[in-house]
Amino acid sequence: GPQGSQGSASTAIGTPGPQGSQGSQGDIGLSSAGGPVYIQQTVQAGDTIASQSGSDVAFSSPSYVISANTLAVGNIIRIYLRGIYSTAITPPTIIVKLKIGSTTFLTTGTVTAIGSISNLGWTAFADLTVISIGAGGTLEAQGYGEYATAATTALSVNMTNTTVVSLDTTTNQTVTITVQWGTNSASNTITLRECMIELWSTASILGAI
Repeated sequence: GPQGSQGSASTAIGTPGPQGSQGSQGDIGLSSAGGPVYIQQTVQAGDTIASQSGSDVAFSSPSYVISANTLAVGNIIRIYLRGIYSTAITPPTIIVKLKIGSTTFLTTGTVTAIGSISNLGWTAFADLTVISIGAGGTLEAQGYGEYATAATTALSVNMTNTTVVSLDTTTNQTVTITVQWGTNSASNTITLRECMIELWSTASILGAI
């Protein structure tokens, strides 16, 4: 018999399924230029260090890890720290250090504070420039610290290095800030209230070479 006519194509579209649940919030994103990669959200109990002496004790913040193989030559890591501190009647000494992994990148050295300070401000910042990467990676690290002693006066200290500091960029490296008091007293306290870490590329900085 003759061939039947061709059937028409179907144009029906099925009904869309229900929308899935919203996923959890991701980490802070980083543009090609750079920006903040860690911001302290709350002041934790471990962000106050007191009643200790003779050893480095780390603040709970920052809880930030530089992931393996993420740094590139020319990257700049900027770290900002701010908080308050108090001291006993007898002036104590204090040392603040910035560590990445087990390596001390910057230190205030031993600073003799003023006695009878009550909740005055302290601040520190650091610039770390990636010079080379790999297991034998190196960073240039320089910084500055300051402890208020009154409304308009302060003890200030440059945190300097005369050569680059080694860092294995092929493994995860944790950023920590430690404090060491020279005298064990409940009156010697220091609190980290703000911490921000930024990661920048050299290409984002005008005039960079």
